[in-house]
This record gives sequence, C-alpha cells and structure tokens, in this order.
Amino acid sequence: MIKYHGTPITPKEIFYKSMPKRNALISFAHSNDADKAFANCNKVCLDNGAFSFWNKNKEVNWNDYYKWVEKYEKREFHIIPDVIDGTEKENDLLLESNELKKGIPVWHVAESLTRLKKLMDKYEYIAFGSSGEYTELGTEKWHRRMNEAMKIVCNEE
Repeated sequence: MIKYHGTPITPKEIFYKSMPKRNALISFAHSNDADKAFANCNKVCLDNGAFSFWNKNKEVNWNDYYKWVEKYEKREFHIIPDVIDGTEKENDLLLESNELKKGIPVWHVAESLTRLKKLMDKYEYIAFGSSGEYTELGTEKWHRRMNEAMKIVCNEE
C-alpha cells in the first residue's frame, strides 16, 4: 500500500518540514501546494477535487482540470473526473473521455460491486469514494460495505 498525504498543509513551514520524501495528493480544488509538492515530495498524485467542489455545491470545469494535470508531466497519477452521487453511466462516460495516461478511476461505495469488478479488470489502481448512503465515513453501514468491497479486491493473503 502506498500512502499519499492530502494537502493543503499549512502553514507552509509545516509542509517543508513534514513532506520531503513523502507522497502527496494534491486536489485541483486546493492546488496551492502543487509546485511545492513536485519540488519536495517523493511522488505526487493529482486529484480532480470533485468531492470538494460537490461539498461546496460548485461545478468543476474538467477542461481546466485536464490542462492543470498536463502541466505536471512528473505526476505519479491523476484521478479521472467523476460525478459524486452520479450514475454509473455518467462516471463511465467520464472514464471514456479521459485521454491522459496514468489515470485512476473512482469507484463510489454506493455503486455496484459489478462495476468495481469491471474497473479492476481494466485499471491497475482504483480510488474509492464515499457517496450516497455511504457518504459518512466510519459508520457501521460504511464498514460493512467496505468489507464487501475488500472481499472482491483482496485475495486471501
């Protein structure tokens, strides 16, 4: 398992003290730490910020997101755009429109386990996103659903 530390990290002195040689996850919604991360961190993954924008009831301009991602050729990965509480079809269409390499799809916990299996067949990595009836992390219901997903994703080892 590779750990990525989410940003922003403030004040910037804490970023410079804690992040060298670590992996960073930079959100498009809070992209101020991107240049610092690429200069100081081991690996950097770019996140589409969909959850942050959704939480603020704002729409994301995916063209702007892709331009931002393309600026950082040294990125480890980027999270392919997704629609929080969208349909599986809506999210599949966004996957099909991704033309950049190193993209990671999002499987929303409220989506079908069948879709999770399909994503596993096509992608090396998958990001999990809480949504729908599983929006609140750490609840008993969320843990049950994550256990169902882990039985699909993990082998017996």
